[in-house]
Amino acid sequence: MRFSEIPTIETALIEATDEPSLDVGECSVGPTAAAIGNAVAHALGLRIHYMPLTRERIMTTLLG
Repeated sequence: MRFSEIPTIETALIEATDEPSLDVGECSVGPTAAAIGNAVAHALGLRIHYMPLTRERIMTTLLG
């Protein structure tokens, strides 16, 4: 899809004072973590199933 083909997007602000606020960046955490996990799995040839992807967890997976 090209930018010229993207439909108009309407934004609506909703009053929800009884709901907890969520920062805008929170919605990107899931896809970002998945992308990093996929990149690590592709590089290592092994999938790590638990976060965070620490050096120790990566080494344990490689040596395990």
